[in-house]
Amino acid sequence: MKHNNIFKKIISSACAAAIVASGALNVNAAIEDTGFTDVDADNVYADAIAYCVDNGIIRRTGVTEFSPDETMNRELAACILFRLEGSPSGAEGVSFDDVSVGRWFQTGVYWAAANNIFNGYGDGRFGVNDSITEEQFLTALWRYAGSPQVSGETNPNVSEWAAEAALWAEQNNIAADISPSNPVTRGQAAEYITNFLAVYETPYMTSGENQITSSVEEAEFVEKVRMTVEGVEGEAIVSLIDSKPTREFIAQLPMTVTFSDFGDREKFGAMPQALSEDEALLSGYEIGDFSYGTPYDSMIMFYAQDNEIIDGIIKLGTFDSGLELFTGDDPINVTIEVVEE
Repeated sequence: MKHNNIFKKIISSACAAAIVASGALNVNAAIEDTGFTDVDADNVYADAIAYCVDNGIIRRTGVTEFSPDETMNRELAACILFRLEGSPSGAEGVSFDDVSVGRWFQTGVYWAAANNIFNGYGDGRFGVNDSITEEQFLTALWRYAGSPQVSGETNPNVSEWAAEAALWAEQNNIAADISPSNPVTRGQAAEYITNFLAVYETPYMTSGENQITSSVEEAEFVEKVRMTVEGVEGEAIVSLIDSKPTREFIAQLPMTVTFSDFGDREKFGAMPQALSEDEALLSGYEIGDFSYGTPYDSMIMFYAQDNEIIDGIIKLGTFDSGLELFTGDDPINVTIEVVEE
C-alpha cells in the first residue's frame, strides 16, 4: 500500500504566518484542523504549534503527533535557537562532559554556550536530558535577543538571575503568568517562540531558505527494499513511505554501507548523498523505523527504544522483517537494493 500523502506538509497555508517588513508576525489565522491527532483546533497552543512546525522551527514527534504536553529539554531548546540563527558554524573551545561528539545536538549546544545564551551547570555538564524551566527558557530567549534592558517592577517569584528576562518577556507579550520553576512544555515553547518572532527578526526566518533541497534526482517509487548483512545469513525487508526524500534514497540504490552501533538503540550509516529536508521532520521514533537523520546525513535503523528526543528525523519506511540482523555492537556492512516485483 502506498502512502502518497503521509509525509507531505499538512498544515494549512493560512497558518504559515509571514514576517512583515516591520518584523511583526501574523499568527491570527485560526485553524480548523491542525493535522495532529494530539492537538485539537481549540488547543490554546494550536496556532503557534502549526506555525512552528510548518516553518521547521519545532519538529513533530510522529507523523501525526506533536506531543504538546511533553516537557522540553535543555538541548532541544538550545537547538531551536540555533536553528533560528540559521545554524551557523560550530563554536570553538566549548565542551561539556555530557555532550558526546557526534550527537545531533552537539553543534547547537556548543553555539548556545559560546554565545552565552545557555550556560552549563558549572561542573562540566550542560544538563542533557534535563527539563528546562519557564524562567530558564525565557532567559535564553532574552539573551538571544541581545539582553535588552528593561525597567519596571520585577516578578518577586522569579529567580534574581532571571528577573530582568521575565520582565522583558512580559513587557513584549512573549509570556504572561510566568511560573518560574515549572518545566516548559513543547506547546508552551511553540507559543513563546511565536510570540518572540512577532517582535524580533531572525536570520532563519528572513533568509527564505528554511528548507534544504537535495541535488539527487528522484526515482520512481518502489514499495520495498531488501537489506543483507555481509557474512550473516538472512535478509531484512523494509516497506517504504512514498515521499520526495524516499525517492531520492531509491535513486542511490543499490548501495553497500558500513553501519555502526549507537547506544544499544540504533545502527547508523552515512547516506552517499544528502536527501531533501522539505518533508515532515520528526523528533521521535518507533522501534522498526528506517529513517534519515538530517544533522549528519545518515540512515538509521532503530531496533530499541529509550524515549530520547532525537531531532531532525525523516522516516523513510518500516521494517517488515529482519530487524534482528542489526542488533549487536559491532560495525556491519549492509547491502541495500530494490525488491523487484
